[in-house]
Amino acid sequence: MIILLGKTCSGIRWIQQELSCLGIPKILEYATRPPEWGEDQGDRYHSISDREFYNLYRRGFFAVTSSVKTQGGQVLRQGVAARDLAPRSVLIGNPMQIGRLKEMHLAMPAVFYLDTDEHLIYERLKDRLGSAYEAQRRMVREKQALSPLAQLIDYRIENDGTHEMEELAGRIRGLHEYHLGRCRYSQ
Repeated sequence: MIILLGKTCSGIRWIQQELSCLGIPKILEYATRPPEWGEDQGDRYHSISDREFYNLYRRGFFAVTSSVKTQGGQVLRQGVAARDLAPRSVLIGNPMQIGRLKEMHLAMPAVFYLDTDEHLIYERLKDRLGSAYEAQRRMVREKQALSPLAQLIDYRIENDGTHEMEELAGRIRGLHEYHLGRCRYSQ
């Protein structure tokens, strides 16, 4: 399983889409948040209610789950369905779930970190959020969230804005095939 990890605006959603075009199915998390503006149900998440999430959790539907409290005090829950985990699949990594996914050794996970130029991320975030202050705040928060995960990263992919997403996806696909072969050989 390919687990993509990177900061907001690093290109991980584009890479996931390109890998999907190469025949590697996307794993979509189940989340108790409504779709964002312009987002269709099942585009990035399967949006479900708290009650649905709890019922699925009780039935053992999820391989891993996590929750986060928003600034407004609302608790958002996310989970990855156990049935979706497969060696040839791609998931956008949730920092709170990556360690547990790797410990489980299900689907031979390989974590690919999209190492994107800080200035490039800042400019993209500033445009998306409409505020230099919010962009800077988000970057600091994400740096704190991602720094403990350094030891879980298997491959770093540089995304400095000079490569096409198709090229980066092809590189990840090739490294993933190598990773799967290495895992099978060591078993």
